[in-house]
Amino acid sequence: MVRHLSCFDGVAESLRDVLLLVGRVFIAIVFLMTVSTGGPADFYLKSLHYPAPELMAPLAHIAEWIIVVTLILGFATRAGALVALAFLVVAVLTAHLYWQYPAQQQTLQWVFLSKDIAITGGVLLLFLTGAGRYSIDAKLSGK
Repeated sequence: MVRHLSCFDGVAESLRDVLLLVGRVFIAIVFLMTVSTGGPADFYLKSLHYPAPELMAPLAHIAEWIIVVTLILGFATRAGALVALAFLVVAVLTAHLYWQYPAQQQTLQWVFLSKDIAITGGVLLLFLTGAGRYSIDAKLSGK
């Protein structure tokens, strides 16, 4: 059985750089969808008792744009992955504590929490692997 499963290793390796590009773009799209619709807004951060929500909301938007640009272009990808990791850790620990929401909102907050945990896994893998061949990082390093 192990011999049959190992055939996936060759397929994965042959598609490595293409799939790193696709994965980077898909992760970036999640952040793009959030920031392009105006979230997180200062009133939302205020409801979560963030300090200085008028300052934190623009900082969150800047962080999300950094994540989007670095991941899509594959430029400073590992740094962008760390920015995403910090953003997600803050979101997981403060924004989507589903049990603190009214019953009718808990399922949605559970989905948001689950999504953020999954994306955290993705950005950790990007930090580990780097951007791949189809990136500015690879061009700058001569790969």
